[in-house]
Amino acid sequence: MRVRWSLVAAVTAAFAVGAAASGLVRSFKNGMYYSSVTEEEQFHFDERDDSMRFSQYRNVAYVPPEYGKLIGITGGPGGTLFWYEDAAGIVRNIPVDSQRLLAVKREGRRSS
Repeated sequence: MRVRWSLVAAVTAAFAVGAAASGLVRSFKNGMYYSSVTEEEQFHFDERDDSMRFSQYRNVAYVPPEYGKLIGITGGPGGTLFWYEDAAGIVRNIPVDSQRLLAVKREGRRSS
């Protein structure tokens, strides 16, 4: 009986590690890494008589700085694309999940 529970625990642990790793892989999509980090934004409308204050949370996503300068954003029925041009003149497009609020940061690097 003890061996059976040990086997169940080992299989469960292996599944959990695999699920976590596959979650990281799914978080990197076509040049953008969608992290599990969120940032709170606070807004103040003090010039109004009722002094309204709001906050919202944005998911943090990362784009490697080596992709260069953001040169355009296009959108349509197929989704939203960020367009970057690097120092060598190579233009890259990155599809963006436009269904959630994002804070895009320039971190990471290409290893190739």
